[in-house]
Amino acid sequence: MNNKALVFDIFGDYAHFRRYYTTMSPLTFSVPPGTALRGMLGAILGIDREVAPEHFHDVELSLRILNPIKKVTIPINYIQVESSSHFSRYPAHKPTNIEFVKDPTYRVYVRTSNTTTYTTLHEKLSRHESVYTLSFGISEALANFTFVGEFDIQPIDTGTLGIDSMIPIEYVHALPSTGDLQCFTEKLPMKMLNNREVIEYREFLFERTGTRLLLNIPQGVQLSNGERIVFF
Repeated sequence: MNNKALVFDIFGDYAHFRRYYTTMSPLTFSVPPGTALRGMLGAILGIDREVAPEHFHDVELSLRILNPIKKVTIPINYIQVESSSHFSRYPAHKPTNIEFVKDPTYRVYVRTSNTTTYTTLHEKLSRHESVYTLSFGISEALANFTFVGEFDIQPIDTGTLGIDSMIPIEYVHALPSTGDLQCFTEKLPMKMLNNREVIEYREFLFERTGTRLLLNIPQGVQLSNGERIVFF
């Protein structure tokens, strides 16, 4: 695996990463799941959405919360139309309360042994270019990005470490004891096939405000900018 990581920040006004078990009043994950992150990579590189899910299965990711997670509920009035030509004459409408993450900002870390993917992604990020427009889960929640840089990956000794990223729950032997922390866990869809069938879910621990967590975990890496993360 490559010993360098590409790092970029993604941000927007709203985000909606729909929880797979909700129906009438859609709720959102607090953070973009792996399936959404891989979709964003596909948008930046211009990979067809029909093959993008499996295209990035070998890419390792990590995610850091930069802005405290805040959620709001917005009533949305869905309308039923047969086609765009009938937009002004819709037969029915469906008021629905949709939960959004407000002012989402995350830092994404990417590592891959695929030289072509790495080189092309580096070029796109450094030039602030993307083939398709990024969105936070749905097309109504557009996203933007800024390139942070390329950093060396340095192994660190296992044990009690201060970790900046989300952490797979299977690495966590005990929760932090500091009373001021706001720790949460979420089970996220991570990988899916090209037919949109999810084949991997993982549960993660994160701190709502993005505060570094001091934990005893079996693995982690440090970037040359000083950030400590866990790839998944």
